Amino acid sequence: MYRLVKKNIASSTHVLLPISKSIFNRQQIIRAILKQKIASPSEQYPEDCNVILNALRSAEDSINIGHAGSAMRFLTAYYTLQNRTITLRGSVQMHQRPIGILVKALNHLGADIEHIEDYGYPPLLLKKRNLQGGEIEISGSVSSQYITAIMLIAPELTLGLKLTITPPIVSMPYIEMTTTIMKHYGIVIHQKKNTSGSITISIAHQEYQIVDSLEEKDWSAAAFWYEYVSLTKDAVVLLPGLSLKSLQGDNILASVYESLGVITVEDNTGIRLIQKNKTVDAFEYDCSKYPDIALALVCTCVGHKINFKITGLQTLLLKETDRILALKKELAKIGAELITTNDSISCSLIKLHDPTDAFCTYDDHRMAMSLAPLAAIINGVVIKNPEVVNKSYPGYWKEMRRFFEIRSI
Repeated sequence: MYRLVKKNIASSTHVLLPISKSIFNRQQIIRAILKQKIASPSEQYPEDCNVILNALRSAEDSINIGHAGSAMRFLTAYYTLQNRTITLRGSVQMHQRPIGILVKALNHLGADIEHIEDYGYPPLLLKKRNLQGGEIEISGSVSSQYITAIMLIAPELTLGLKLTITPPIVSMPYIEMTTTIMKHYGIVIHQKKNTSGSITISIAHQEYQIVDSLEEKDWSAAAFWYEYVSLTKDAVVLLPGLSLKSLQGDNILASVYESLGVITVEDNTGIRLIQKNKTVDAFEYDCSKYPDIALALVCTCVGHKINFKITGLQTLLLKETDRILALKKELAKIGAELITTNDSISCSLIKLHDPTDAFCTYDDHRMAMSLAPLAAIINGVVIKNPEVVNKSYPGYWKEMRRFFEIRSI
């Protein structure tokens, strides 16, 4: 466990962000399809990136991806292209995360995938089969990673892919990111919005082209620094390598946090977050397109003791943990009585006080990283299992030490 104690620091401090694992992992699947050399894992990479690198470098017929959700989905699709039978496993937690919609879609396209234990969940047995392609329909209300997984392999399918995404469509910026990255690698993609509100994506059989990789720092990780700056009077944090022109939809943070007291200024080195010491009295936001910033937003609003309602959270039920329930339990420890549904969190009663107990993290990296900045305004913050941040941000605690004394207890 880590105990966090706020330090007196200089008004302007730079913070290093990890690479965007969303961009990185998509590109690794493309590189593997191109039969390019797969990079070696690195301590500098998020754990999820190292998981996918290890899997793509492995010649074993049994692959274990641990907690890495994007690896499970992307590799399920990728391995259908391989001329071998593969067992794809994960942690106990991963075996509780549904994947049946993706499996059904891939089998419709010609794959032969079986659920080894519980139907609709990993582990999976992927048998040798020549994928043909064709037409499929997927609800846009489920994980965008299902859609991305299928899109990434679409150019390899003999009959190509005609994919219709039915509304409501969540996390659309991640689908748009996939489209942009594939186009960067030379793929022609046709997208049509239908009168029903559905979107049809058509990708013909074609070849990826070898081009330079795209590299960006992670906007999702920036959410926790926006939270810290919002809660800290006169704070200024520099985030080198981050651009407002990013492929990542989470750059919406710059406009969202204007209401929560943070100004974003870009220069040729990155962006600067400046606390303007003025927030709204009430806050509402639909996170259906940007679910990864939701936890930081909730904790920021609780820290300011303002009335708020965050909606569009249905995908949070199926993350590393049920993040809606987890936030309700943990923020109650500091006096926030959250009202929750399957897709929303709201609160109008916050009597902020020091924690009554250590914060649990539920094996969830974003839970740890969103709760920690609350130490800027309350005393006695203790984070259990702090190492969970390695999944997406291995340098998080090193950067937090710029602002807090962090003691192992």
